[in-house]
Amino acid sequence: MKNINVCNKAIVFKNNCFYLTINLSRSDISATNFNNKFHFSTTRLVKDTTKIINNGDSALTQVAGKYVPIDNLDNFYSWLAGFTDAEGMFYIKLTESEKNAVFSFKISLHVDDVSVLEFIQKTLGFGKVYTSEKASFIVSNQKELKNLIDIFSKYNLNTTKHLNFLGFKKAFELYTSSKTKSLEVMEEIKHIKNNMNKLRVEFVFPQDYKIKLNDYWVLGFVEGEGSFSIVKKNNYKLRFSVGQSSKDLNLMEFLKGYFINLAIAKGFNELDIAIGLYRSKMKNYEDMLSIDIRDSNFIENVIIPFFDNLSHSWRSKKYLDFQDFKFVLNLRNKGAQFTEEGVEVLDLILSQMNNNRLSSSLCSNNSITREQLILKIEDLLNKPSNLEIKEDGRIFIKNLNKFYNPGKGSTKVGLFDENGNLENSFDSITACAKHLGVSNDVVSRTLINKGKPVSLDSKVLFVKRIATNTISK
Repeated sequence: MKNINVCNKAIVFKNNCFYLTINLSRSDISATNFNNKFHFSTTRLVKDTTKIINNGDSALTQVAGKYVPIDNLDNFYSWLAGFTDAEGMFYIKLTESEKNAVFSFKISLHVDDVSVLEFIQKTLGFGKVYTSEKASFIVSNQKELKNLIDIFSKYNLNTTKHLNFLGFKKAFELYTSSKTKSLEVMEEIKHIKNNMNKLRVEFVFPQDYKIKLNDYWVLGFVEGEGSFSIVKKNNYKLRFSVGQSSKDLNLMEFLKGYFINLAIAKGFNELDIAIGLYRSKMKNYEDMLSIDIRDSNFIENVIIPFFDNLSHSWRSKKYLDFQDFKFVLNLRNKGAQFTEEGVEVLDLILSQMNNNRLSSSLCSNNSITREQLILKIEDLLNKPSNLEIKEDGRIFIKNLNKFYNPGKGSTKVGLFDENGNLENSFDSITACAKHLGVSNDVVSRTLINKGKPVSLDSKVLFVKRIATNTISK
C-alpha cells in the first residue's frame, strides 16, 4: 500500500491533491492498491457519501466534487445500460470507398454534465471525453469496443436501442473477424448500417429477449429521460414523469408496472394507484409516450424514498432537480404556498430548476446562489407550520384563517367498522368510491351526514376523514 496514513480513529487516503477521511477503527478496514485504484474490505457500513460495501471491494470515484466508493460494478453497469437506453447511440460509418468501416459508441450531453461522461470514462477505464458546444463520450478503439460489447451483452438494453446494439455487434464481429474485407462482408455491414437508428423500420425483438429492470437501470434511465417538475398554477403541484418514443410501449408498460409494484410493497392498494401512461403527437417528431405521476401521496411515499435510497448513485445534475423537488414538497406540506414569503422562495426554486439550471439558459436566475437559496429554504422550513390539522381531519390554513378546500376526490378518507376500527384508507373520495362501487356523490354525502353507514360485503362501515399533515393534491 502507498499514500495511506492510518490514524487512531480515522484512515486518510491521499491521491494527488485529494483527501478522503472515513472514521473507522483499525479493526474495521483493510485496504489494497490495485492499478492505482483503492479497494476496500470493511466489516461495517460508512454513512452518507462515503458508503463502502459490507465485506466487499469498492473503487473510489468522484461525485459532486467528492471522491466516494462505487458500491458495486454490477450496479454501475446496470446504471450505464439505463443511461445508454436514454442517451447512448451506436454508429457505423463506411469510408468513401466503402472498403472499410468505422464503429463507434457515443453519449452526448449538455456541456454542464461533462462530469457524468468523465465518471463513465474513468469507471470503464476506456473511451474519450470531448467538449465543444456539447460534451461527448466516445468509444471507437476496436479493443475498447469489444469490452463495451461484452458489457452490454450481459447488462442488456431495454429500449429498441437494443436492436441497434445487436446490429452493431453483428457488424463489428463480422468486420473484425474478416482478414480480408470482401465485397460480401462490406455489403452485409452496409445493409446493417442502413437499418439502424433513424433508418430502422423493423422493431421486432428476438424471441428469447426479456426486459430486465432493476433499481439502477431505472435510475440511469430517469437521469436521461425523467423529469421532476412543479406546476405553479396548481399550488406548486409536484409532477414526476418519464418520456420515451412510442416504439417502446412494451418497456413503458413494464416501467409503469415497476412503479406500481414499489407502491404495493409500501402497502398501497393496486386499485388506488394512479399512474398515467399517455401518448402524445409531436410535430415533425415521432409520437411520444409519457409515464405521468401527479398524486402527492404516491410521490411522497413511493417515488421520493425510491430515489433517496439511490442517492449515492446519482451522477447528473438532475439530482439537484430531485433535491429541489423534495424541498417544494416539504414547503407545501407546511403551507408555504399560501404565504408571500413561501411563494417567493418557491418561485426562486423554480427559477433554478431543470433547464433554468443550465449555463446556456436565458431564463436562469443568477440573483441568488444555490447556497443562499438553500439557507432561505431551511429558514422557512424551521418556522412553525402554516397548517393546522383539526380533529375531524380538515386542514386549517392559519394565515388565511380558513380551511383548505381541495375539492372532490382530494380528501383522505377511511372506512371504519362499528367499533371505530380502521378497515381501509384512501387518498381520495374517488378511490374510496371506486372501492365501494358507488359514485363520488354517495361518499361525499356520507361525509356530510356523519353517522350514515355504507354497506360492503354485508359489513356495516362508516366513511370518515383521516387526519393528514400533507396537502395531497
